Amino acid sequence: ALLGLLLVILVFANDTSPWKDLLSRGALHLLQNFGAAFLFFFSSDIAAQLLPWIRSHALPMTWLLLLPRVWLNLGREFVEQVNVKWSRACRSGALGIMINGLGYYAWVHALNKLIPQKDLDLDHRRLHALGLLIFKSLLDSCLWGTTSNSVGIVGRRLLEGDEWEHAVKVWEQKILEVTVWELRFWPFWSAAQFFFLPAKLQVMFTSLGAFIWNCYLSHTSLKEPVEKQRTNLNLTPL
Repeated sequence: ALLGLLLVILVFANDTSPWKDLLSRGALHLLQNFGAAFLFFFSSDIAAQLLPWIRSHALPMTWLLLLPRVWLNLGREFVEQVNVKWSRACRSGALGIMINGLGYYAWVHALNKLIPQKDLDLDHRRLHALGLLIFKSLLDSCLWGTTSNSVGIVGRRLLEGDEWEHAVKVWEQKILEVTVWELRFWPFWSAAQFFFLPAKLQVMFTSLGAFIWNCYLSHTSLKEPVEKQRTNLNLTPL
């Protein structure tokens, strides 16, 4: 996936005008994407931390929420039982800036140069445009999605102090399951993004989808305990 991403980017490396155009949009647009990426990754990690508590209280949180006493008891239990790790959420937000705010910003610019928005107009050459839309959505999901998911899984664990070898081992265990869920969600989200939205809103729209997605990815990535200490070597005297 990384090699494929590199090849797509290198298609535009010989022509510097797309990248000059990318940089000439100004720092304000980039900072807006940074802010959206941080906010959605930060909030999705908090949601992932709350997920076990929400699951355990699924029954009273349906129709019983109409009773004031239930609200009071749930609030008391929430304060006593839930310990939100704000530093972990901030680290997830910083990872979001790198993946979505910066990485996807460059990726979607290159992808839109490869398959322009005008080629997706279904009013003309409908089958051709539909095929391009499906191809673009799958390329975005399979190529960038697999890359960003891999960085997301390993990066989250490393930021929490995990050993590199253990982080990679968790990635090997989780990436197939994550990819299956990726293909159930992101191609449809990407298709709506590329078809309905202008290029300047696509990164922010992806960050919104990333909030939904990273609730799952944060929970999955950090479900396994973090190994912060290396195993001591058993040295025997000669």
